[in-house]
Amino acid sequence: RDHTVHMAHSELTAAMNGKCGDWCADNCYELIEYYKNFTAEHPQYLSGYLWLIDQLLADHRIAEAENCLKQIEQLDTGYRRHYYRALLEIEKGNVSDALIIFKELEDTFPEEWAMYLSLGDAMVRLGDYEQAKVYYRKYQDNQNNTPKYTDGLTSIAQICEIQGDYIHAIAAREEEIAALASDWNTTAGESVDQHLRKIEEMRKKLQG
Repeated sequence: RDHTVHMAHSELTAAMNGKCGDWCADNCYELIEYYKNFTAEHPQYLSGYLWLIDQLLADHRIAEAENCLKQIEQLDTGYRRHYYRALLEIEKGNVSDALIIFKELEDTFPEEWAMYLSLGDAMVRLGDYEQAKVYYRKYQDNQNNTPKYTDGLTSIAQICEIQGDYIHAIAAREEEIAALASDWNTTAGESVDQHLRKIEEMRKKLQG
């Protein structure tokens, strides 16, 4: 196998949603155009604007994201309008202002369990892995729905593995396997196998 084949690496990166150095290949402009048209056709559908602003922020199109947020503020009565205001502040370089908003969100919407997943994601992108894990755990523990989603456990496991904390990474994946069985009646298939593979890999690393 020739490890120098450039196209193989390009195809692998594309298949795994990775990043390359070419802006024209990485930007979201086509998806942005789609959601601009979509929201124009469905102006009262909040989720359309949420999909749009996510892409705008990913492409650092701040002015357009500001306009999109104005629409969100008219439709949303929960935490999202404040959360996206904080993300915009981060894009502008005002991280301290964003952190103040995040703290206010915790105080104002303590029962909004889905919010903690968003806060965890924001902390990861700021490089604060420890606070991200706190938020992801709150997301898992505060869910009042059945079955419970397991995104938080996946995120905790990935962070722990990045940090080289294989013991807690394994524990998080084992907890997720148990949750898949108890809440989703899923005991086999790729949803479980992917965690078993990672657990086996990490146990080998622990053994040296």
